[in-house]
Amino acid sequence: TDTLIRYATDYYSKNRKSNRAAMAWYSLGCVYTELSDDAAAIGAYLRAQTLFPDTTIRYHALCYQNLGRHYLNREMYDDALQSLRTCKQQSITHGDSSTVGYCDYYIGCAYLYQKSYDNAEVYFDKVQCNTMAPSECLIRLPLEKAKIAIYGRGDFHKALSLLRENESLTNDRNELGGNYSLRASVYETLQMHDSAYDYSILASSC
Repeated sequence: TDTLIRYATDYYSKNRKSNRAAMAWYSLGCVYTELSDDAAAIGAYLRAQTLFPDTTIRYHALCYQNLGRHYLNREMYDDALQSLRTCKQQSITHGDSSTVGYCDYYIGCAYLYQKSYDNAEVYFDKVQCNTMAPSECLIRLPLEKAKIAIYGRGDFHKALSLLRENESLTNDRNELGGNYSLRASVYETLQMHDSAYDYSILASSC
């Protein structure tokens, strides 16, 4: 819960701007992120940003990264893109290629959700070429590219190939609900009704 970390935010915020005060609020934001509370997390990260005496440190950039994700969850796409681009620029300055990959992935998602498929593909390709990109992004990349193949290109066979790749990379079957749902939709479009039914059942079981 947020009980213990609130003692820290109350204690350190008395000193106004300090790294400890900023990190306390950043950590509170992380708690709300884990609790899937977008509004509270956004408020905590915005507060943390005002408390960093040195805005060149990595955690200041990570505030923008996390804000971008929460803005995406709330369909605030312009705010998400602005935050993620700011994080990316700061991370390039830090030489933090992993966070750059993370930002590129979510920038791609922001474009995907707005049906800007060409722009989404550009950023997903950047992630694929980034040898330091986080594994969690690389695992999901074929799934996101499958959505482009389906909704942007109408290439259902390419989509199935990408979905199989996503399955091969994912260890936890319960994480494949979206994958199975997409496969069911593709099979239904291809009039492979038995397969569509089977994957609908698999999706509902996740």
